Amino acid sequence: MNYGYMRVSTTKRGQDGEYVQSFALQEDALTAAGIPEDRIFRDRMSGTRSDRPGLADLLSVVQAGDSVVVWKLDRLGRSARDLLNIAHDLKGKGVAIRSIQDGIDTSGSLGSFLLTILAAVAELEHENISERVKAGIASSRADGGCIGRKSKLSPAAKRDIIASNAAGSSITELSRRYRVGRTTIHRVISSGS
Repeated sequence: MNYGYMRVSTTKRGQDGEYVQSFALQEDALTAAGIPEDRIFRDRMSGTRSDRPGLADLLSVVQAGDSVVVWKLDRLGRSARDLLNIAHDLKGKGVAIRSIQDGIDTSGSLGSFLLTILAAVAELEHENISERVKAGIASSRADGGCIGRKSKLSPAAKRDIIASNAAGSSITELSRRYRVGRTTIHRVISSGS
């Protein structure tokens, strides 16, 4: 029997309330590969985490002769060691892995060999991305850039909030005036800037 596994890395939602990352592409590929909806397992978390409930559920139901189908190998595991451990566990149960995008099927010896190589390449790619992000942040900071969300309040607005509060304006009133949450007003007042 064929089972599918999908994973996206974040639970973040956009301003519209929708998830930033979607399963749509992976789900379309798995459905096209003939995997029924009730045999597709999902996780919405980093592949570096070993406590993925969807993966645990999948591993508990597969048996000898089954196949686990993924859109790409990096959906199954982000580090080479993790991916190879999962592959080793599945192979011990007599379960093959098939990656649609990577063209890998571990039911044969060549597929297992290619899986090992691609897992190492995927880990290298992840490390390179991480290094580029860190270098970009360091470069931006060195150039005087600010990392993170832009402040909702200008320096002049913050000064006015502090002065208005000192003059007797309530937190709720200031919150409404500047259209920000009460926590933001508290933070401005407590920081004094």
